[in-house]
Amino acid sequence: MTIDKATRVRLEVIGSVMLRALIVGFGIMALWFIMSLFVKDMAVKLHSQFFDVTKEQLNVIWYELMGQLKLALLVVFFCPYVAIRWVLWQARTEA
Repeated sequence: MTIDKATRVRLEVIGSVMLRALIVGFGIMALWFIMSLFVKDMAVKLHSQFFDVTKEQLNVIWYELMGQLKLALLVVFFCPYVAIRWVLWQARTEA
């Protein structure tokens, strides 16, 4: 597989953006997890005012959403990043 220099540069930039977006996404998820540890009572009180939700239900909702976010980050950013790196690696080894 032959890739010209302009395409190689574009792929490297896109791969870099994907990796950075993945890191930012996992940072947001880590911040969300830390906040759920320390401000859980305040969050339960706030959400209970608007919805009929218990602390256990809120825990399930939060952890389910964190799992969905993790899956989305992996599918949307990590898989394309790996594919781009793979294409660049193949082009480099065949050149």
